[in-house]
Amino acid sequence: MERTERKNSVFFINSVDPRLKVVVLAVWSALLAILETREGAAAGFFGSLILAAFSGKLFSPGSLWKVLAVNVFLIFIWLFLPFSYAGGVPAGSVLGFAFTREGVDLSIVVSVKALAITLGAASIIGDSSVHDLLAGARALGVPEKMIALMLLMTRYIQVVGDEYRRLRNAMRIRGFRARVSGHALKSVANLCGMLLVRGFERADRVLAAMLCRGYRGRFWIKFERRFGLADLLFVITMCLLIFMVEYRDAV
Repeated sequence: MERTERKNSVFFINSVDPRLKVVVLAVWSALLAILETREGAAAGFFGSLILAAFSGKLFSPGSLWKVLAVNVFLIFIWLFLPFSYAGGVPAGSVLGFAFTREGVDLSIVVSVKALAITLGAASIIGDSSVHDLLAGARALGVPEKMIALMLLMTRYIQVVGDEYRRLRNAMRIRGFRARVSGHALKSVANLCGMLLVRGFERADRVLAAMLCRGYRGRFWIKFERRFGLADLLFVITMCLLIFMVEYRDAV
C-alpha cells in the first residue's frame, strides 16, 4: 500500500503530513479536554473554527451537520447536569426542578468543549484518507497490530452495516414492527445472532482470500513523505492557537 502524493488544495491543512496531523490531533484534543473556564472553552471553539476555515470544513454544511450529529449526547448533559450539580447556587426552576448557576456554567463549558473537539478533529483530519492517517500513525511507532485492526475495521464496518440493513429489510417484508413485546424482543435477538454468525463467516472468507494473496500476518505500509511549507504553516498556526487557548483559560 503506497500513497505518497499530496492533494492539491487551496486549504493548506489538507496537504499537511499525516504524521503531524496525528500528533497535533492528540495534543489539541487533550488540551481542549482539560480546559476549566468558559473563556478557555470559547477560545478553543474559536480556534477550531479557524482550523475549519483553513481546511474547508467551515464552508461545508454537511461537515458541520456531522459535527452536530456526533454531539447529540449533549442533550442529556443539559437534561441532567444543571439539575444535579451539588452545592451550587439556585438560579431558577423548570417544571418544578431547580437548577443551579454552577450546573449551567459547567454544562456550557462541556458543550463548547465537545463541539470544539469534534470540529477541531474533523478540521485537522481534513481530506486525509484513513490509509494516510494510519500510515502516519505507523510511521510514528504505533503497534502494527493496532494499525491492522483499525484498517480492517474501517473497511468492513460498512460491510457489516450493509448486512444489517439486508436482514432488517427482510424482517420488515415479513411484517416485523418494532414494539415492546416478547415477539419483537425475540426477533431483535435473532437479528443480532444472525449478524454475529454472518460476521464470523465473512471473516473466515476474507482471511482465506488474504492468505491466498500471500498475507502472512502483517500489512506492508510504505510511507514516504517530507515536511514542506504547509507543515511549517500548520505548526505555526497550532502554536499560536494553543498559546491563545492557554492564555484565555488562565486569565
